[in-house]
Amino acid sequence: NQRLSELRSQAAIDELLRMEISRERIEIHDFGEFNPIYDNSTWEGRIRNRRVDVILWPDYTL
Repeated sequence: NQRLSELRSQAAIDELLRMEISRERIEIHDFGEFNPIYDNSTWEGRIRNRRVDVILWPDYTL
């Protein structure tokens, strides 16, 4: 699960970089199975926990 989470995170980073967002502005958190928000005992909960948390910091160079 952790490896899948890392791959999901990298895909999110790649997409943001493709959109020309500076890497310095991107903060990504992947937790795999270690930090579920939803109930992992249900199918829907497990699906919803397959996520990448993205923080996009402001661009202070403007």
